[in-house]
Amino acid sequence: MTDAQEWLADFHPKPLHAYLDATVREFGNRPAMDFLGKGWSYGEIGEMVERTAAGLQAMGVGKGDKIGLCLPNTPYYTVFYFAVLKIGGIIVNFNPLYVERELSFQARDAGVRTMVTLDLKVIYDKVEAVRREGSLDTIIVCPMAEILPQPKKLLF
Repeated sequence: MTDAQEWLADFHPKPLHAYLDATVREFGNRPAMDFLGKGWSYGEIGEMVERTAAGLQAMGVGKGDKIGLCLPNTPYYTVFYFAVLKIGGIIVNFNPLYVERELSFQARDAGVRTMVTLDLKVIYDKVEAVRREGSLDTIIVCPMAEILPQPKKLLF
């Protein structure tokens, strides 16, 4: 075996969400994420992913469905990313800085019917306008205050 192939010797491909599951089992109590001073362990992230995946399935979202993530870099992005993968959905990333026209075009072009976003007016209003014009059926709105530590959450 050549040096270039050695790293492949013990590689056994599996779905990306399976790597998170393994990390949760092995390192569940360890810190996984910090967002503006509020932290979560791998176990907490894993639990949120499981609950979110179950919630998406309860909404009728499943394998092959395209879910738009119009989220900035927040814990919600990580949770929904892995939850969508876990149920076999397809992630379509949207730039939260896009204007309504760009969001609408991308949603129609990609066949996205469900979009995840924050309750921040600057993002939510654009996504809601896209839903009103018929490009989306459902918006899942994530509360920004819930992922902020005290006293920052008081600002929202």
